[in-house]
Amino acid sequence: GDLPSTGDAPSLNIPCLQALVRGLNAGSRDDLAGPARELNGTLYLLGPQDLCAPWFYAQIDPVRHELQYVNAGHESPLLIRKSGAVHRLERTGPALGLSARGIHRQENTAIEPGDVLAIFSEAVSDRTVLDVVLDHPHAGAAELTRRVLEESGRSTGDRTFAAVRVVGACRRPL
Repeated sequence: GDLPSTGDAPSLNIPCLQALVRGLNAGSRDDLAGPARELNGTLYLLGPQDLCAPWFYAQIDPVRHELQYVNAGHESPLLIRKSGAVHRLERTGPALGLSARGIHRQENTAIEPGDVLAIFSEAVSDRTVLDVVLDHPHAGAAELTRRVLEESGRSTGDRTFAAVRVVGACRRPL
């Protein structure tokens, strides 16, 4: 997620947000929309009046080969298939903290070994992400991250990028 870097919002720091998310998600691992709604309400009540926090939250079920996610107003991540097909993980609700009653839904999609999930800020271009991932089909997540940030180094703004490359399947739940 992205928190504003000015005003009162820095008091809502990332470690605090991470702890809150872990606590909210402890009850049900199959319902990501519930924690999004709870976090939205908490940020609305405790955050500054003009807080708007884009947030993408996902988990991979390696047994069912499924990616579950909630996209609360975040730049649409890309799911880049091993085949080269690209799927945008569109918004499933508004950014967090905008209103007391956020409506967020969970989406599920298949994910297979070789697929890459790319999550990034708007200062990183889709084209850069696609070029790097498709030009380096066997690169790990750390190498993809390094290359994308190097390639987008000329852009302005806060550059944030994270990659997850699915490398195998599990025979039983983790």
